[in-house]
Amino acid sequence: LLLESIGDGVFAIDRSWNITLWNKAAERLTGWKRDEVLGKPFRDIVKFIRAKDKTENIVFIEEAMLYGEPKMMEENTLLVARDGKEIPVSDSAAPLADERGGVIGAIIVLRDASREVAEQKIREEILFRTIHDLRSPATVIKLAAENYNDPEILAKHPEQLKESIELIGQANTRMLALINDLLKNIRENQPVSLPTDEVVNLVAILQGLIGEAQA
Repeated sequence: LLLESIGDGVFAIDRSWNITLWNKAAERLTGWKRDEVLGKPFRDIVKFIRAKDKTENIVFIEEAMLYGEPKMMEENTLLVARDGKEIPVSDSAAPLADERGGVIGAIIVLRDASREVAEQKIREEILFRTIHDLRSPATVIKLAAENYNDPEILAKHPEQLKESIELIGQANTRMLALINDLLKNIRENQPVSLPTDEVVNLVAILQGLIGEAQA
């Protein structure tokens, strides 16, 4: 019951990579129903690929079973759902052990990371626009400051010097405003991520639940 109430997708496989457990969130994310996947080969149902080149990305599952310890999913991993939709996902895999401590499979936890990906794109766009906007006042400051390196201008054109100082002040004020806006937007769009120890704790709880369910 607890597994069914978890918002993250949770499924388990045995050492032969056959699916042994599948919760409702996994159904929702993948489009596959439990009775359609139990006992079926994992790679016939679940497809994890890298966003950059669309190559298969299941190393974290293999390593979890090989080394007997939790492994995090690579960043920019996509889940190919039943309808072909590519969903950004993240989380981890952990070994599933028997009573003697032998690895008998793996438990995989995944969550929809679409929101985090969208927020990252927004932050990148804000950063790009801000950097672009900062170029203008920075150029003004550079040109105005160059007047201080010309003794003749300093001696003969005090009014131009005064104007340069004013331009530097205005440009500096603009740059500070842009930087403050950038920091504000980064703070507001910063996603909240679970520390690694909390992820591992969740996996440990799920391992216990699955052990009880399969006993």
